[in-house]
Amino acid sequence: MKIKHRIALLFALLSLDANLARSEPSETQLAKKATAIGAAASDELLSELKAALTSALATGGPVHAIEFCSSQAIPLTQSLSKKYGDMVTVARTSSQVRNPANAPDALDRKALNQAAKDLQKGDLSDFVLLEEDNRTARFYRPITTGALCLTCHGMQADIPSEVRSALQRTYPDDRATGYRLGDLRGLIRVRVREGAVMPQDRQGQ
Repeated sequence: MKIKHRIALLFALLSLDANLARSEPSETQLAKKATAIGAAASDELLSELKAALTSALATGGPVHAIEFCSSQAIPLTQSLSKKYGDMVTVARTSSQVRNPANAPDALDRKALNQAAKDLQKGDLSDFVLLEEDNRTARFYRPITTGALCLTCHGMQADIPSEVRSALQRTYPDDRATGYRLGDLRGLIRVRVREGAVMPQDRQGQ
C-alpha cells in the first residue's frame, strides 16, 4: 500500500509541475526565451566586434578602426541576425549615435533610461522589455565606456586631431563623443519574436 501511495503521490506531483508549466504566462515564457537567445547573441556580437576592432587597430590605428566601423560593423551585426533566423534581430543603439541607422525608437529610449538609472544605482545588468503586442520581446545588454573606447568616443579635447578629422569625414552628424570612463555608451538590442529558437535547435527543421 505504501508503494501505491508513493506512486500516486509521484504522479500527482508530476501532473502539478506540468500544469504549472502550462499555466505560466506566455509573456513570461517569451521573456525567458529572449533572455537565453539575447545573451548568447550579445556574447557573440561583442566577441566578434572586439576581435575585429583589435585587428583594425593593430593594422592601421584608430583611423583604420573608424573605417572598419563605418563599413563593417552593421553588416557584421546583420550577419549575426541572419544566423539566428527570421524571428531574431540583433542591433545596437544609443542616446548619442554615431551612425543614424542605430538611432533609438521609443522603447529603446525607455531601455536607455532604465539602464542609466541602473548604472547610477550600481546595478547595471541585462534586462528584457516586451513590445505592445506581447508577442515580441527585446533583450537589452548595456555597454559601458572602456578605456579603449575613449580614443574615438571620449571628450573632444582628448581625441587626437587625426581621429577627429576622420570622424568628421566619415560621420558628419556624429554625436557619439563626450563620454568618460564607465559611462553608459549604449545597448545591444536583440529583438526576439514568438517562435524563435537557438541556431543549434533550428538545424534539421
